[in-house]
Amino acid sequence: MNIDIKTHKFLTLIMYINYVCSYVVVFMFNDNPVLPCLFLTVNLIISSVSHYKYYKSEGVNAKAKIVLIIQMIVVFCLTYFDRSTFELLFVLLIIGDCIFAFSYKYSMAFTSITFMVYFPFMIYIYKGTMGYSYDMTRDIVVLIFVLTTLYISKMQIIERVKYNKVLTERNIAFAELGTYAIKIKELAIHEERSRIAYMLHNSIGHMLVSINLSLQAEKMELIKSNVLTDDHFSNVEDQISTTMALLRKTIENSDDFMTTLELEELLEMFVSNIKNNTSISIQYALSISNQIPRKLNTIIYNVILESVTNSLKHAHCKNIMIRIEADSNILISIEDDGEGFDTIVYGFGITQIKEKLKSYGGEYSITAHNNCEVRIVLPFPIP
Repeated sequence: MNIDIKTHKFLTLIMYINYVCSYVVVFMFNDNPVLPCLFLTVNLIISSVSHYKYYKSEGVNAKAKIVLIIQMIVVFCLTYFDRSTFELLFVLLIIGDCIFAFSYKYSMAFTSITFMVYFPFMIYIYKGTMGYSYDMTRDIVVLIFVLTTLYISKMQIIERVKYNKVLTERNIAFAELGTYAIKIKELAIHEERSRIAYMLHNSIGHMLVSINLSLQAEKMELIKSNVLTDDHFSNVEDQISTTMALLRKTIENSDDFMTTLELEELLEMFVSNIKNNTSISIQYALSISNQIPRKLNTIIYNVILESVTNSLKHAHCKNIMIRIEADSNILISIEDDGEGFDTIVYGFGITQIKEKLKSYGGEYSITAHNNCEVRIVLPFPIP
């Protein structure tokens, strides 16, 4: 029977208490307790070794069944020499062990066979060795009471074990649910951070670049016309440069969470977001022979995000396919079925990505004819 460790220890303690009681009976009610005590000691040693080797809280080894039969034979030898008239106590020691350790079917079969032999054996002993009749009624009444108590106790233990198991599974489920809730919350936070960061990049970032370009054009014109000198623009240029650096740092910090997720989780989150917010059909396929380091999640995610964003804005496409392969190299392909273009202009986002790829020894290329395909190659492993 599968029981908890505490119950297993408690039942083992009860067994040893019963053995102590058996020793008291043997010594008190036998004129010559040597042989009964010897057989009882043999049984105690067998029980101790068997419980150590075969009886565990999670179940009982099948070899314990053989040991149980041997113990019952020893008990019958004990009852042959015992004169205490408490022979049923010694038998119930083994029966109790059987009931709590084994299945209902086996314990009932073992108990039935034992008492089919026990009662005729007791009649023979009392009549042949003691010279008077054996009072079977007393033992039958005690036996019925004890067996009923043992089986009811076993049923209660089994029900408690089932309840504890359900309780443990529930606690595990709650813990997992809590973990999932935290992860979902973190994903939601990251998605919002990512959305805000790239909104800043696509709006404020582009505006700052445009302002800076316009300023440089006006500056050259005004200096050329001798209206203003170069020093008049230094303060504004410094402020624009500082603002752009701060914006870039904000965007980069928003990607810290990406290294805590697997790449497939990031892709699934991104693709689901596109599907939920646009009418575009977007799919992805992974073919990964070697695990991609999580430190590359940010650059890969940013490449995909920038490419897909450009496809949505400029290509007027209906389908986008993302493919990632990782073998000797990491190959990333983002392909749409849009209009394509003749002249490639690298904006702020793509320029930043190209610089990052270069730091990893990677390559970036765009093919644009009837459609557009972005291809990235990263060495693997990363140098």
